Amino acid sequence: YPDLLDSLVILDRILTNRIENGEIEEVKVLCLLITAHGYKDPYILPDGFPVYLPDEILVGDELRLKRMVEERKISVENLKKRAVCALPYPQWVGRDDGGLNMTIDEIAAGCVVGIFPSRYEPFLLTALEACSEACPVVISRACGFSGAVRDLQGKKGIFGGVVLIDNIEQSYLETITDYAFGLHVIIDAFLRDRAKDKMMCSTAFVLANEMNWDEPVRMYYEVLRE
Repeated sequence: YPDLLDSLVILDRILTNRIENGEIEEVKVLCLLITAHGYKDPYILPDGFPVYLPDEILVGDELRLKRMVEERKISVENLKKRAVCALPYPQWVGRDDGGLNMTIDEIAAGCVVGIFPSRYEPFLLTALEACSEACPVVISRACGFSGAVRDLQGKKGIFGGVVLIDNIEQSYLETITDYAFGLHVIIDAFLRDRAKDKMMCSTAFVLANEMNWDEPVRMYYEVLRE
């Protein structure tokens, strides 16, 4: 969590400075943190969930994540002051989850960009699922999906739609800065360059369609069973 949240703080400064310098119009970026560590009965969730997020409904590291967001002053309560805020969504998403009531595909389709800063993941199917909804993504080198992306880039020349960040050999500061700039590139295209935005969205979609889903899914479940 820290690398993602710290990158959002940097992104906030980038966008805020550009707004104050008159380079872009005022913009608000809300990062939805889908990080459930346990299922919650939607019928007992409070009104206003997940904006209203009482501590007693949180399990595992969900409370820690909420505290980390608050410590960095990027919670939704600071949306008037910040260009970027983060909203934890500690629930298994679905049509009756008690919050957005949307599937993960519907959420991805409505997002400008997805960020998946995994330090270990056998394949990172969530990033591939986002790409299948024409949502550009920022991913880490440590996840298995990054290798598949590089293979496709080498074999078929499919570039764009995926921003790959080195979180293995770089320093922490370099990594979080690159995450922030990766997000900024995609957000800036959405705001100011429709042709570039369309290219990145379509390329993400093409990449997902070119990917062989059977093998990564098989590998993913094999790792989970170990």
